[in-house]
Amino acid sequence: MLRLLSFTLLLFSAVYSFSQTCPLQISLVSDTVACLKEFPPPRGMSNPKQFSVQLKVISGTPTSIVWSNGNVGATLNPEVSGTYEVVATDVTGCKATAKVNIRQFGIPNPIYSNAGILAKGFCLGDSIEFTGIPVASIDKMFWMFGDGSSSSKQNPKKIYSSTGTFITSLRLTNRCGLDTTIYKQIKIFPSPPKPNIPLSTALCTSPIALSPSNNSSIISYLWSTGVKTSVIVVDKPDVYSLLITDINGCTSSSTTIVVDNRPSVDLGSSLTLCQFSLYPSLNAQAPGAIYLWSVNGVPNGNSTSIQAVNTSLPGDFLYSVKVVDPITSCLRQAEKQIMVYPTPSRPTITLKSFNTLHSSNSLGNQWYKNGNLLSGSVDQDLVVNESGIYSVQTILNECKSALSDNFEFTITGSKDFATAGIRVFPNPFFESLWIESDLNENLQVTILDMMGRDVITTQTKTNEAIEMRELPSGLYLLIVNKGPYLLSKRIVKY
Repeated sequence: MLRLLSFTLLLFSAVYSFSQTCPLQISLVSDTVACLKEFPPPRGMSNPKQFSVQLKVISGTPTSIVWSNGNVGATLNPEVSGTYEVVATDVTGCKATAKVNIRQFGIPNPIYSNAGILAKGFCLGDSIEFTGIPVASIDKMFWMFGDGSSSSKQNPKKIYSSTGTFITSLRLTNRCGLDTTIYKQIKIFPSPPKPNIPLSTALCTSPIALSPSNNSSIISYLWSTGVKTSVIVVDKPDVYSLLITDINGCTSSSTTIVVDNRPSVDLGSSLTLCQFSLYPSLNAQAPGAIYLWSVNGVPNGNSTSIQAVNTSLPGDFLYSVKVVDPITSCLRQAEKQIMVYPTPSRPTITLKSFNTLHSSNSLGNQWYKNGNLLSGSVDQDLVVNESGIYSVQTILNECKSALSDNFEFTITGSKDFATAGIRVFPNPFFESLWIESDLNENLQVTILDMMGRDVITTQTKTNEAIEMRELPSGLYLLIVNKGPYLLSKRIVKY
């Protein structure tokens, strides 16, 4: 085989040896491969095609161009491998330099070089991607694919029309005299048999399992649903496809159409209701079908398309119906979950203190005054400061109780303590406050601080001390409830 010596030129960008303001810029332009016969005697042939490196002036006007081997001018004629440097100088002394490294390329024999053939895809019908790896960048390629077809592209694509073993060859030639051929054996495998799933099938009484026959050469399955097992279970009509891959990486696919022969029935989504509320009956539709209703899994004997919803008892109820087509015997079952919350008991109102109303229900209260909703008044107790007709309603899980009986709260007026026959002493006080009444009656007493906060609420008898030693010193408001009257007085604790 012809032994050819060639060289590669590695170009370096120009660098300045002068200041950055120097206007002179140069670069080197040459072929990347030099053949041995392109060098001058005595190394080359007697009449060589001279190989050269050409300097290109990008900017400025050089007056002197000198190469490191002694050549003068814009052209370098290298004779041996190595690094050559050129220096260009203009009239001002500005210099620009560039270097080129000429080195031995190697032996153009595929046994000793990186030249070769790469191929991807070996299944019948695949577009096989061939990649040719040259000895040098100047190589020309010619492919023979073993079936009479050929190509001169570097990376051709080929579709074989039959299975079998083919000898593919790649011939490499270039101007330096390279002429060698590389061979690679290509085996084209057949696609596996298509998965034998039915062309179509129908849903009738239960979900359908789609499964191809067992094939030991199949290594992977991929359904259009994303499932990667050989078997899938489907419960809705659709078009399903299966892609299989065998041990050779070859694939095939099949498609099936699943139709739905089951009666159409839909009871709707789950819902919540309140006890004793009215809700339309459930309708299974599907005229002419056979119906079997059940509640919480227990058949209730209803065989019509209509099922009443019972809200007389609270609880969680699952209504289900099985609808059967009398001709095909295909059936469908539908369900509807209904939660029935108990209706809260009707609350009653009592007077907790002289100006506090109390609901008998601890949660979910909403207070009203004169029939109008009191926004934000949702606690069990309601402090009232105005006369009016009050009522309360309990709301739990959006279920409303009946309104309570009206509670009429009336403040008819106020009196001073002396007129009411009530005496408070001492005032100011240290630890205890005494209240006396001419009628020797029980009194409702409330003491508020100056922020309006209730600090003491108590029932006291006349001539009985109210202990307040724990209260901090300061000014307080004493309120006594006497019949329809509210009596108030400022008191001071030392």
